[in-house]
Amino acid sequence: MSNFPSEVFKAFRSIGVEEDKAMDAALVFDKRDAEWKDVIFSLKSDMLVLKWSQGFTLAIVLILLGKAFIH
Repeated sequence: MSNFPSEVFKAFRSIGVEEDKAMDAALVFDKRDAEWKDVIFSLKSDMLVLKWSQGFTLAIVLILLGKAFIH
């Protein structure tokens, strides 16, 4: 087991949860964590596209404003 599920297991055991139930809970947390990694990666890549498009739009607006006031 990786570090996170073992910490969850130890936490459940420290409050008196039975060993098999604590193990099941730790595995559920580990599975949930693995599923969310894909979702988080997808959101990060979407945010990267949004940041680039917002920066590009801001640059175009500043160029147009600069040209409007200079000429």
